[in-house]
Amino acid sequence: MSLPRGASWDSLTPELVELVASCLPPNEVACTLRLLNKSLAKQLQRWTSVTLSRPVPPHAFARHWGDERVTHALPRKQRQRLLCLTACSGAISNLDVAVSAVGFPLTKEVFHAAAASGHVHVCEWLHDRRCPLHGYMAIQEAAKLGHAAVVRWLLSLHRPDPGLRSVMASASLVSAAEGGHRDLCEELLVAVWARRHLLSLAVYKAAAAGHVGLTDWLLAQAATSHDGGSINDAVLLSCAAYGYELPAFQRLYHARMGRGGAGGSNMAVAAAADEDFGWLCGPDVAFAAIASPKPDWRAKFEWLEAAAGCRLRGSAATVEYDMLPSVGGTAEPLAAAPTPEDALERIAFLRGLGLASFDRLAHRLFRAAVTSASAPVLRYLRTAGLFNLQDTGLTAVAAERGHVAVLVELLAAGYDIGPGDVRIAARDGHLHVLRWLAGLEEGAEAGAAETAGSEAGTAARGALREAMEGEDLIAHAAESGSLELVSWLRDKGCRLDERAFTAAAEVGHVAMLEWMAAGGCPMGDNGEPYLAAGRNGDFAVLRCLRRLGCPWDPHGHTFSLAVWDPSQKPCSLAVLRWLVDQGCPVDWKAAEIRAPVHAADGVMDWIRSQMPAAAASNQAAAAAAHFQEATPTAASSKAARGLAAAAEAAAAHGQAAEAATSDRAPNGVLGVNGPAAANSEAANWD
Repeated sequence: MSLPRGASWDSLTPELVELVASCLPPNEVACTLRLLNKSLAKQLQRWTSVTLSRPVPPHAFARHWGDERVTHALPRKQRQRLLCLTACSGAISNLDVAVSAVGFPLTKEVFHAAAASGHVHVCEWLHDRRCPLHGYMAIQEAAKLGHAAVVRWLLSLHRPDPGLRSVMASASLVSAAEGGHRDLCEELLVAVWARRHLLSLAVYKAAAAGHVGLTDWLLAQAATSHDGGSINDAVLLSCAAYGYELPAFQRLYHARMGRGGAGGSNMAVAAAADEDFGWLCGPDVAFAAIASPKPDWRAKFEWLEAAAGCRLRGSAATVEYDMLPSVGGTAEPLAAAPTPEDALERIAFLRGLGLASFDRLAHRLFRAAVTSASAPVLRYLRTAGLFNLQDTGLTAVAAERGHVAVLVELLAAGYDIGPGDVRIAARDGHLHVLRWLAGLEEGAEAGAAETAGSEAGTAARGALREAMEGEDLIAHAAESGSLELVSWLRDKGCRLDERAFTAAAEVGHVAMLEWMAAGGCPMGDNGEPYLAAGRNGDFAVLRCLRRLGCPWDPHGHTFSLAVWDPSQKPCSLAVLRWLVDQGCPVDWKAAEIRAPVHAADGVMDWIRSQMPAAAASNQAAAAAAHFQEATPTAASSKAARGLAAAAEAAAAHGQAAEAATSDRAPNGVLGVNGPAAANSEAANWD
């Protein structure tokens, strides 16, 4: 980016600067070019956001995310998202900075993000650092996206175990077929890695996804393989009716019937010829055509009805289709059609067929519309009376997703919103839902709530009041990691308690813990916050708790539960050693009893190595105390101090021996000074 001698960026015309910027990666412009001088910063205001899933200039990434005060201001979930997005970018130098800054160990989600982005070098880097692989899920996602190099590398890790390798290759084959990647499918089959009897499932997935050429190729492979699996033509036609456009579906239909391409020019002749095959095109195929994301869904249905002997009217009107192979239920794709208008058109079309069982299908459509947040579909079904008030859990689904418009429709239909729904909304951080319930939100949704009926609105506000009168709402809010929500609830009268403090430690929110401590929130006296953070290996939170003076159980119960708790996962060896280093009381005998159940390697050996030094330290301290109490003179005090020093030396010797055999926990963590945003891909660092 250097200029000729004597030239400067100010000497370039605005048009030329724009041209240069357009040739550079957007992150390079945002983090480097526009920061060269004020003139460039003013001119290049279109490039102010940094997309973390793409390579970020290392100098800018290290300056921003290498500052622990910025990183530790994020809840653990967002710190993990920072790692995942950085892994997606493929920039190992940036990932190294992020791993050092977040304050907790690598997780399988980070590896999955790298594999799904196709970065073999990042996968290798993570594997070398003992990152959990998440291999089965990772290889499926990589295969679906066509990342053949990642698939090969993951399979190479399992050469010593041919059985597991075959299982993973088979899963890759099905996913690659769904993604439409013929080259990868061919490689997996030719290398005899995948189990060929799963070809039928691969065929169904490819057909449902609309990959016509790949489906034909897979069908040919299955036909020439003695173990290629049995292709069920009825299932195949259902999947193709969903994923294919009409011409391709017609060709497949006639090919499977053995007549090769009659097309749809003479439907009467085709219908007569296909009379014996009408059972292949039952209601499932017709429903699949109507639920198809293709724009010619109506033409497919009409051709099926006229030419293929498929019937949904008349005597077939009592048939109800439930599941579409390889796609899901009919209701789900219908409710989640490309546009609300499209969904309503298809539902009205189905209703017009006169199906005796349409009411039951409509009930499933109502639930699917809640899940997909399709308020127009809900409104259509509600006004037609096509819903079932006995279908429980719908308000909880809407509250969990934070869909106020859906809650409005449910209230208008007569569904009740209870305090449990309020707690669910709080747990997922949906402050706007609680504000709506309180009548504080002035948006369109709040106005619509009033039109839903004053009785329903009163019931909703009553649910919020009842939830706020309980003792666990603010703890649920803390679980969301939303400091704004917790602060709002406290201002509304909810009292902070030790459960909320522990929840903040569990979600890894340093800023929330500091805010709670400043507000006088009780921390408890049993050390549960340490356990909540320790189980996640979150050293940033552990050090914050220590800095805030959070107590632990004085009798060693905190440490014993860290070794093993029957209801929770144990803490890692690194966390156990950190607790000891920080002075956590330990009942070594109780810890030794619990250690055999601990899954981590080395915990039992480490505990036993600590016991002699701990015993010597305790004996020396007891002797010093006894001697000082018996002869409280200057000389005896000096001797007691000598015994105490000996005890400290014995303990230090044990710790030094232990430090020589394994790594220490991460370095210290700075305090938090202000919020940062990593909850979305684009983070504006200005």
